[in-house]
Amino acid sequence: MKPMTKLERRAAFRRRLLLAGWLLGAGLILCRAGELQLVEGTEWRSVAGKQHRKTVQVPAPRGSIVDRDGVPMAESRERLRVAVAPHELEDRHAAAERLADALELSQGRAERVTTSKKRWVVVSGHYPPSIKETLGGVRGIYLERGLPRYY
Repeated sequence: MKPMTKLERRAAFRRRLLLAGWLLGAGLILCRAGELQLVEGTEWRSVAGKQHRKTVQVPAPRGSIVDRDGVPMAESRERLRVAVAPHELEDRHAAAERLADALELSQGRAERVTTSKKRWVVVSGHYPPSIKETLGGVRGIYLERGLPRYY
């Protein structure tokens, strides 16, 4: 075996140095991955869980469709659905009166909704946004916004 020349020794040193750099970089990446998984894992899992369970309402109504003369053929109108949680109502009789007045329900129907044994009662129908003024601040009465399409 013949001895290595100065040029060959330099090339071998550079290869070893490059290999050491690659191994050191891979080691640092593995150490950081281990730290993220083992040490900070529970914290990052809770952050991810909050992001996955976040509800965001996107207020984006559909546009109107009009004919060539500008007459609307299809449009979205804001309508509200009303739901009641009877166990959350402070004064059931007063809530029934408000429901009857705002939704034009019979007093008996409003009483049945507010005195129900169910935990959640949805009042059938879609109502105009003007009922927000009457029912908006009542604890136990919930308004759900919808944009149904009218043709």
